[in-house]
Amino acid sequence: MEKKAISVKIYNDTYMLATEASEAHVLEIANLVDAKMKDLAQRKHIQSTDKVAVWTALDLAAELV
Repeated sequence: MEKKAISVKIYNDTYMLATEASEAHVLEIANLVDAKMKDLAQRKHIQSTDKVAVWTALDLAAELV
């Protein structure tokens, strides 16, 4: 399968992703990450995008474990 470029917007930044996954699947994942970042930033009063990203990664990893 050939990779295609898909543009996603996460936490006010646009990313161009090269992937073999379907566009619908990539957009679903990006929307989940975007929503979680916005929620955590608001609930924890975090201003730094880097810190929001780390909190989001930790939160998503905790869901997997």
